[in-house]
Amino acid sequence: MPPEPTQAFHRFDISVLDAGGRVWISASSPQGAVYAVPRTPPTWALPDGFESPSEWLNAVVRNACSSAEPAAIEVGRVLTRLVFDVPEIRNLFARTRGAARHTGAQVLVRVQSAPQHVNAWPWELLLDPESGIARGVDLLACARDTHILRLGRFRTYPVQQAQDPIKAPLNVLIVMSSPMPKVGEEHQEALFDLYEAKRSLLDGLRPLVQQGKLNVVVEDRPSTERIRRTIRRQSDGFQIFHYLGHAAPNGFKLEDASGRGRFVHNQELCDILSELPDLRLAVFAGCETARAPAAVAGDDWRGQMSTADHFVRAVCPMVIGMQTVLPFDTERIFTSSFYEAITAGHTVVTAVRMARQEIAADESSGGTRLNWVVPTLHVGANEPGALIDKRSPGKPIDRLPRVYRPFGIVQGDRRFISRLIELRQAIDVLAGSAQARLLHVKGVAGTGKSAFMDRVLDDLDDDVVRVFVGARWLLEEAERRRQDHNPVGILHDAVASAMLESGLRVPRDRLAKDPADLWRNLLGKLEHTRFVLAVDEAELLAGDTRGAATLRALAEMLDRRLPARVAVTSTTGVAGLTDRADMPSRTREIRLDLLAWPEVWQWIRRNQPVLIRFGPAVLSRLYADLPHLEQWDQLADRVRECPIPPSAESLANLARQNVEEVAAPVNAEDLFTATTDLGRTERPLRLALAGSDAGELARTITQFAGEHGVAGRAVPFGTGDSAAVFAEVICLDDAADRDRFVQQAGGDIVVVNEVSEAEMLDGADHLVVVATASGVEEISGVARERVLIAGTVEDRAGPVDVVTAPSLPGMSAATEAAIVALIVWATDRKQDAAHVRTLLLKTAEQKQLADGRVVRRLNVAAALDTLRKRDIVETIGSGRLDLPQVLARTAARSEQAITLVDRLVAGGALVKTVTDGVEWFARPDR
Repeated sequence: MPPEPTQAFHRFDISVLDAGGRVWISASSPQGAVYAVPRTPPTWALPDGFESPSEWLNAVVRNACSSAEPAAIEVGRVLTRLVFDVPEIRNLFARTRGAARHTGAQVLVRVQSAPQHVNAWPWELLLDPESGIARGVDLLACARDTHILRLGRFRTYPVQQAQDPIKAPLNVLIVMSSPMPKVGEEHQEALFDLYEAKRSLLDGLRPLVQQGKLNVVVEDRPSTERIRRTIRRQSDGFQIFHYLGHAAPNGFKLEDASGRGRFVHNQELCDILSELPDLRLAVFAGCETARAPAAVAGDDWRGQMSTADHFVRAVCPMVIGMQTVLPFDTERIFTSSFYEAITAGHTVVTAVRMARQEIAADESSGGTRLNWVVPTLHVGANEPGALIDKRSPGKPIDRLPRVYRPFGIVQGDRRFISRLIELRQAIDVLAGSAQARLLHVKGVAGTGKSAFMDRVLDDLDDDVVRVFVGARWLLEEAERRRQDHNPVGILHDAVASAMLESGLRVPRDRLAKDPADLWRNLLGKLEHTRFVLAVDEAELLAGDTRGAATLRALAEMLDRRLPARVAVTSTTGVAGLTDRADMPSRTREIRLDLLAWPEVWQWIRRNQPVLIRFGPAVLSRLYADLPHLEQWDQLADRVRECPIPPSAESLANLARQNVEEVAAPVNAEDLFTATTDLGRTERPLRLALAGSDAGELARTITQFAGEHGVAGRAVPFGTGDSAAVFAEVICLDDAADRDRFVQQAGGDIVVVNEVSEAEMLDGADHLVVVATASGVEEISGVARERVLIAGTVEDRAGPVDVVTAPSLPGMSAATEAAIVALIVWATDRKQDAAHVRTLLLKTAEQKQLADGRVVRRLNVAAALDTLRKRDIVETIGSGRLDLPQVLARTAARSEQAITLVDRLVAGGALVKTVTDGVEWFARPDR
């Protein structure tokens, strides 16, 4: 029987230095040392032309490559030969390992490497030299008796004796950061779904919290001031700091006081965390926190350190960083497995190994993928031992139940929401962080208002009691269950049931019979309770006697001095509630538009890395067929099942297998007789032109719209799935049919070959795009204001209104001009045809040709910016709004609106003031 271990670890330190055209290898352990062995720099045989293993690893993890294992083994073999092909080093390692086995200890293989490109090599892929380097594929990091970690390049604190484990609970500070863009910043990284990550992380840690082993404090609005305040309020300090959010090799993306992004360099955060004297571990789940900056001046050796190196140097003896971007699902697996092992009393290195094993065993993150390689453990001088005393059982914590009661609401999968900035604004209101007491979510049908509200309520803190009722359900239940048909009584019962479930006492009110009296008495019990009441399709309550009583009940909740909040969804305003004279200052309105391609792309980048390698240019063409996020989820599953990664063409075929319904062939007579009375603001815009493939044209329009930030998709006329549709395309070869389509079926834009075809110029409000100027002199007055003559710079048949740039290959000038007009019109459907034409001409770029002619070239970006800026200025009106209010009320996507607001301020159209760190915007004539 081996003797009892006298020490937990035996150290085996490897030093790797690339200098003077050689790689110098050193190794040391208690059993001996080998110094400065010159080695030939390694030659990498990497696939797809990658020059370094760090670039290759970054690509295969980001793109969820499932065929990277052979290349990984080869990279590991090259690294292993570099170190262990030196007989003296191989023998020293064998002696060290044997000594550790004799005492029952484990070997810490601590790698210290420089400069930064050597430090970026994936040392976690080292093979076990005992298996034979040439034939072996056993990874040293997966061996039961060894651990691979990184040794900090220098430290500013003395070597300490092994710190004693802490009695439960461990105090963990979790900082989660997903700020809005700052001035002039373009979104390069995928927006971070803060609340999904928060919910997933806390759900994984909840059993440990309830057992009393962890005490978790979350800061999800992380300005430096708020982090300092959170640290000050924790009297016994934090032993673990956990960061989840955007990061760079030299710092972190936190927030300023207004919620905008603020880059914080490593040293600044180090200074803040230095106020935690008992900080033992920092976990940085942000992007590339274990990777050194790419380009640093040769003499600036301090700038060659990664984020993890910085923190090991100054404030923390152990740091976990990421070599590249860790997919969200993998980060969730790592975090829950790691903390579960830590709180069970395992050493930090053992917990890291267990978490890696859990990742490797996962169906979507593991297998032949290399996600397990991404987390790296960095140490200063201390041994990475246990943090918690396994003999300390912890004191179980009793928590009140989490209460969320939906009534008459169909709940979907919370993953399929991509309104991240809007989500943040809505939660601020209902959590009581904003002054507004009423949240009004409005948008046309199909924008996902109900699903959005459900997600908002689900993401509120556990101590908030939530009730979500459908207005239709309220009215139907009142009709069925109550003699007086009063929905206020049904609302009272729904709220009372949630209060009882949360442990609150509910008044019996045996003498009260009027539902309004019952409601007032119930409100009196909410004086000290965080409560949210949400109503879906609230416009159904307006204009109805029974519904009006319900709206009065909601208004009474708002009028009371309660910590309660009210939320409603509707397609328009809610008469009797949102139109009250006192409501504008108490209401936060959020407008939801159709789902835009950039939002879909952000969702793909966060949730389905297996699709990222195809790129937005390929994927955006599929959006016309796949308007639902669920369909992209199914497409990703199909791609994973492919034994060979599919080509772009094969991907398109896979995507079409997910389409539940396609457009039926259009019968012209059915088209003309099935006329709808819906106005332009309540239906998709309609484009008619000659051609044979409406589906392919719809995909081109959808892709073009997405590239310019216009929400929604185009579909062939007659498509059954109307989700996120802003335009319908119909191809009619006969000019007479196009004329009838415009006049009878409500067509908005029609493309014709010459003016003589345009008999539809009189009457209905529509835009006619003509391919030639022949005959234009015969048109005048109002009719001429609805004709747009489009050509190319080579056209000399006659004067044209605009020319088009060749941005859509194979497309005629008239068709391209019609597509531009279509997406501009879709941005503001209140315009008539003449206004659309005028805007296109006004924003067109004046260009003088070599032959002296001056033409106007369509500028779709300028036209869209003009509309969006006008909408922002009109939204602010005569008052003043803070940035979240501007973003919530304008039609532009939040990322667009932030940039445009900054431009309006720079141009003098808006004035910005800052009060207590909050940005306010007003018109200069206010």
